[in-house]
Amino acid sequence: MLQERRAIRESESSTLNRIAEDLESTGQADRAVVVRSLVEPTPPPEGPRRFEPLPEIVPPPEVDGNAPVPPEATSAREEAARAYADLARRSGEADRLALADACFREVLRRLPDEPEARRVLGYVPHEGGWATPHAVNRLENGDIFHPTYGWIPSEYLPELERGLLPAPSLAGRAPSRWIPAADADRLRQGDIASGWQITTPHFKIQASVPLDEGIEFARKLESFFDLFTSITADVIGPERLQFARLVRDPDATAPAKAARQHLVYYFGSKPQYVDYLTRLTRNPKIKDTLGVYLDDRKTSYFFKDEGGELTVEATLYHEVSHQLLFELAGPSGYQRNAGNFWVFEGLGTYFETVSFQPDGSIRYGGRVGPRIAEARRRMVEEDSLIPIARFVTFDREEFNDALRGDPHLNYAESIALTVLLMDGDRRAYRDGFLDYAADAYRGRLRAGSSLSLASRVGMSYEQLDQELQEFLAPPLGTEGVAER
Repeated sequence: MLQERRAIRESESSTLNRIAEDLESTGQADRAVVVRSLVEPTPPPEGPRRFEPLPEIVPPPEVDGNAPVPPEATSAREEAARAYADLARRSGEADRLALADACFREVLRRLPDEPEARRVLGYVPHEGGWATPHAVNRLENGDIFHPTYGWIPSEYLPELERGLLPAPSLAGRAPSRWIPAADADRLRQGDIASGWQITTPHFKIQASVPLDEGIEFARKLESFFDLFTSITADVIGPERLQFARLVRDPDATAPAKAARQHLVYYFGSKPQYVDYLTRLTRNPKIKDTLGVYLDDRKTSYFFKDEGGELTVEATLYHEVSHQLLFELAGPSGYQRNAGNFWVFEGLGTYFETVSFQPDGSIRYGGRVGPRIAEARRRMVEEDSLIPIARFVTFDREEFNDALRGDPHLNYAESIALTVLLMDGDRRAYRDGFLDYAADAYRGRLRAGSSLSLASRVGMSYEQLDQELQEFLAPPLGTEGVAER
């Protein structure tokens, strides 16, 4: 099915290029430029990739009278959209949910008002356009969307426009006093308990940072949720994923309220983070962490770490990826596995590659970032690769044990192997790898099981060793970007 998706893109690109050439040959250079702008660039074979998060509100389409798309190009795009829709339907029926999700998004790139694609991706009709049920509910309650502060009660707008923010008050109560924004932020930053409480469709955030930083942080979390659930749909599984329910039931629509909101604490400084979590967990090693997800509390914790070894966002996406997997995919049986712990840190470090772009899109994956650079140095330049046949036997304790091994090397090898299996060889291994990740999450990789990483990706561990070193060997540099 992955080859079918590639064939649709290549056929559409070929047709559009031919149309552009015909226009150029008849002196219609301006129209040819319009057509060529619709041609998707050839994806780089090993990432990184580009993902466009879906907005909450899609206004009615505007009529653009400048440089209209030639009818023959429109027909080519519509034909591709129909092919993507058919592949999305068949992928959904086969429980290849990540591919179905990607194909429905391709439909909307060509036909933004296609009703079935809008429905399964969580939209309902709204004022001639589309909106999520959550957005419709907020609008019906009299809320408005503020460009800086997000969804707010409309009566807050005059105070916000005067540069005021609410003073601390009891949780759940409307603000009784408004004070200058700098004063309000200062009162919230001393202690996480008095910090800003920020809610989004899928998160509840307690933050001891300035409110505008907290809101921007929350928006990125929501976009990351969209990316994560799209990419890992096959790991989360059809019984747990809203998208899967909408694909299966043609009469269903997305609910106005998510099944759960994920809890996140964002500390304004490392001392706050260390003090709070040391008291909470009685673990003196907290001071050595950049962020942590506590499964027993179903909460992620991290801090603003300007100038740190890894960016704040890299740590955020690593920890929140753990949180979303373990809170969305249902009870995990990973402790029943014989080893195979690396895959969880592999996925976590893979999402450290996430980078938001100026146009709001997300760049992710590929041979980028400090961990990949470390992996290349350790495994190529120093030839320190741990044979994968041995690497997959590590359980959680051995993976993190500095006395018996090298946790830094383990993390480096985890991201390198994950990037290879997610993005390498034109994503040839991705489906098998995600099936393996689902096996690991469900606890199916027990001693004596026929399931393994090698069986899922169709290569021996010796072959994987060689593939990984060859994948890392070329010098790291600027990579092209492919669509999701």
